[in-house]
Amino acid sequence: KTAGPYEFEAQASRIQAFCSSVGARHSDACGPPTFMTVCRQGEFELLTQMGIPLERVLHGEQEYFSPEEIVAGDRLSYTTQLAQAIVKRIGTFLIFETEVSALRPSGAVALGSARTTIVVRG
Repeated sequence: KTAGPYEFEAQASRIQAFCSSVGARHSDACGPPTFMTVCRQGEFELLTQMGIPLERVLHGEQEYFSPEEIVAGDRLSYTTQLAQAIVKRIGTFLIFETEVSALRPSGAVALGSARTTIVVRG
């Protein structure tokens, strides 16, 4: 299952607000790799499509791979896919992967990816 593509503009004010809320160092020009957290719309859409209520969802883990910085003014484009579902006795582990790229005047640039592990209870 795949959701997206979505677009989001990385405004300097959004980068600054994000960094302030998580206690990260920031400049108005560049966001930390964790700024990709704002690109999670696809996860919620996929959970809804799968009929999973948010009350049953626990956030397990988050990983980021970011060879390029997110720069203020970047138009982020991202898609999310359900990469794996693992059924265990305590619940189902869903692993979502989000690929993020930026649309810049010089062309599209792959910014990195985020991987989220979610546990669905019961």
